[in-house]
Amino acid sequence: MLILLTLSRNSSQIARQENATTILCITLCLPQVSTPDVSDMKTQYNMEMAIIEKKVANVQSECFGDIQGGITDRVAQRIINSEQWVEQRIADSKQWVEQRIADSEHRVEQRVAQRIADSKQSIEQSILERVELHNLSR
Repeated sequence: MLILLTLSRNSSQIARQENATTILCITLCLPQVSTPDVSDMKTQYNMEMAIIEKKVANVQSECFGDIQGGITDRVAQRIINSEQWVEQRIADSKQWVEQRIADSEHRVEQRVAQRIADSKQSIEQSILERVELHNLSR
């Protein structure tokens, strides 16, 4: 390039050549950057995709486990609620039956007491009538 500069007499030509020389000089002075091999890039990409896919699979598995666990928890809670409901109904029924028995016993006791009272009164009345008859017959 320098040879061309010295041979050229036209100033515009020299300016163009100087610009070209500067560009060439800058290009030559820049450090050489090696481009990675395409197969290396593809291998790296595949490795990163495998890692990402594994992470996605783990997250999906965890989510499914959480969902399944949530369903299991809800089913278990429903079973517990159902068992509690049944136990409550049994307790209510037992209490109702016990109350009915107590009411029946009370009514029976009242009837027995009334019959005893009626019988006692009837016996007393009968005795009084006999005593009166006995007294009248004397």
